[in-house]
Amino acid sequence: MISQSPTAIGHDLPSSDLPSKPTTPPAIANTIVVGRLATVFAKNTGNRLNRKAGSEKLLALAELIGTEQIEAVWESWLKTRNLEGMECPLVHFVNEFAETEALMQKVVEDARVEADCKAAISDNARRAKQSEILKTDWMVKLNAVESLAELERFVESSPAPLWFTADSGHFSLVYAKDEIDAVRQRLEKPTLIASAEI
Repeated sequence: MISQSPTAIGHDLPSSDLPSKPTTPPAIANTIVVGRLATVFAKNTGNRLNRKAGSEKLLALAELIGTEQIEAVWESWLKTRNLEGMECPLVHFVNEFAETEALMQKVVEDARVEADCKAAISDNARRAKQSEILKTDWMVKLNAVESLAELERFVESSPAPLWFTADSGHFSLVYAKDEIDAVRQRLEKPTLIASAEI
């Protein structure tokens, strides 16, 4: 239970034990919101904003979604909307708010997707470079094999590394079979020649 001083109880005053939070009166808060929009409007257009028409609907909208979002969408709306000959910008803004907000969100989402794509391309290039190094190292060891028995042991103990191509963005082991077969054929040739000479 919260205790109150006798003076506060006798005069129906709020408890001094409770922290008092300064609040902006609604009328002043409304003036501040519309004033901020008017400042941005003047900066973008060089004109004064008609503050009367549409301000009630604007303030009702601001109560629902918050002044920060109103201001962000307002700036976007001013940049994309043709304001020529428009006498009541606040009225049009409130009517077009949802559409403008959706367009803003799409622009943000498109930018995020583009950034993700660029990051993926960069990551793919890094992976392709790394896999090229691994493949080269593996190929040097494969080509150093000197007998069919050694080849079989090598293939079993040192499988080909995953090969990543940046174009397709997929790992592939398709090349390994051809390279192993080429080494196998090279190693079989001396045997064939020796057999032919006998």
